[in-house]
Amino acid sequence: MALPTPSPSGFFQIPNGGFESGPTGWTTNPNTSIVNDPSMFGSWCAKVSNSLSGEFAGDGMITTADSYPVFPGQVIQLTAAGQNFAGTPGTSFNVALTWYDSDGTQLAWSWGTQVRRKDIGANKGSASVTGTAPAGAAFVTANGFFNHSIVDLNTIYMDNFSWNYTFPVSVVLSQPGLAYAPTDEVLFGLSVNGLPSGAPVTSVSYRY
Repeated sequence: MALPTPSPSGFFQIPNGGFESGPTGWTTNPNTSIVNDPSMFGSWCAKVSNSLSGEFAGDGMITTADSYPVFPGQVIQLTAAGQNFAGTPGTSFNVALTWYDSDGTQLAWSWGTQVRRKDIGANKGSASVTGTAPAGAAFVTANGFFNHSIVDLNTIYMDNFSWNYTFPVSVVLSQPGLAYAPTDEVLFGLSVNGLPSGAPVTSVSYRY
């Protein structure tokens, strides 16, 4: 009996992209917090703020805790909402994709355009980037960046990260040896390789 060797793929949204489970699924630099603050959408969001004029601790960054398998040439679009609530005209937020090789060594960035307070004021806006996995890429992470001023009070929010990422998987079906009687119970083995952490397998069907 010939065994099929399909190569399907699946869509996988960023886990906790709206932060409603708090910081689960994200890492931040010391200047960034994931806070219970309804300023954006829902009850939680990511935030960078300096409390005193002239206080400056550096820009903020947030990254998905997990990296996700990709293949060279794969195209991903990442978007996120943001708000430059307070700050100078140059205060901004941005999104980016980081590409890694199979050993976890960073290969390249794909950057979106900064969304500045001078362009949208204190209104909510959206940042986006469309990136192509470079040669040698095996994994990707999603990132948000907060860029604020040293000379003024600043508050920047980001929320609702999403992307159109699909993951390549391979399905391997193994059959038992051929020496069995027609009345024997025959068990086949099925393995699905390449699933991102947390991606469920909702159903499996096999016909012959």
